[in-house]
Amino acid sequence: MKRNSFSGLLIENIQELYSNFITVAQLDSGLSKDVYLSYVNENSDEFNEVFEKYLIEESNRKFTIQYDKFFSLCLDNQRTNSALNNSSLSHFFSYINTCHVVLKNVEKVIRGNKVSTSDVVLLTLYGFMLRQADQVGHMLLSGYNDGALVLWRSFYEYALTLKLLCDKDEEDLTMRFYHHRIRNLKKQMESYQERLQPLGFRVLEDEKKNDINEFFDAVASQHGKKFLDNEYGWADHLFPGKKRATARDLEDLVDFGRYRAFYIKASGYAHTGFANIQEYQRDDNFALDIITLQTTDIRKLIDPMQLTIAVFHDVNISFLELLSDEVELDINIKVLKKISDNLMDSFDLKSTSNS
Repeated sequence: MKRNSFSGLLIENIQELYSNFITVAQLDSGLSKDVYLSYVNENSDEFNEVFEKYLIEESNRKFTIQYDKFFSLCLDNQRTNSALNNSSLSHFFSYINTCHVVLKNVEKVIRGNKVSTSDVVLLTLYGFMLRQADQVGHMLLSGYNDGALVLWRSFYEYALTLKLLCDKDEEDLTMRFYHHRIRNLKKQMESYQERLQPLGFRVLEDEKKNDINEFFDAVASQHGKKFLDNEYGWADHLFPGKKRATARDLEDLVDFGRYRAFYIKASGYAHTGFANIQEYQRDDNFALDIITLQTTDIRKLIDPMQLTIAVFHDVNISFLELLSDEVELDINIKVLKKISDNLMDSFDLKSTSNS
């Protein structure tokens, strides 16, 4: 395959630099030009090594950023994005902050008290969803709508699991999910072990390996070997007649099918493919001048924001049904719904102002 080659990608005029380097070295040596060039030819490997070291050191100085200036530019970008999309971002973070209030108040009640493992699992999943929702928001503040969608995809998978566990409210199912973690731990250990020698990894302690292997065997004995065969093996028993559960099966159980198209779109950013990259294409060429730039366009920020809050609210309905005092349940959900509605209304106002 023929293609253009590009000189000066990092170092411009390298031949000229080489000539100047020889000239300076020759003058410093006090030798005549002919004598010095003869010396260079006889010791070309050594001389080239010195020249390469000089180029690397100079390039290192040139390309090492002024971090304080870089950080200031990042903050300026966030301020610009925040100013342009203040209303939407404010309601987005307000919803997440209100969920933080829920979790902190739960923590106050359970602090110092014995809590069942299954409840710890649910609360931890909720906390991790909060963490990821915050990350989505910070990606949007920085103008990375595609990065926000990649994070939303992971957020969605956690939400799907927590929604199902809350809807079923079965300790056995929650513990099956908790036990299923050994599948990933075992795979991590085996992959690590395979690369010990070639990559020089630190040897795992025998005690740690034994703990993982013993737990794996115990889980396989308790739930059956097929339990650990697939990613959603912990939910296989919910679908009698099927060989293995899938994410789409879980979606059907919790009525999350409406998010499937967005999940596929987000997967296009998370996995290698060309469909989503085509948004940077202009007239059969790619706009390389904009492909690395952040966006402040609210139209590109809407999907990650509304998807995050919509999914979170669906989870909150089930989560609060488990945790809220019966008298307070309805008002708690309505408080969150109002903040969610504020976000959706802000998009309509923005569209009106842009038209």
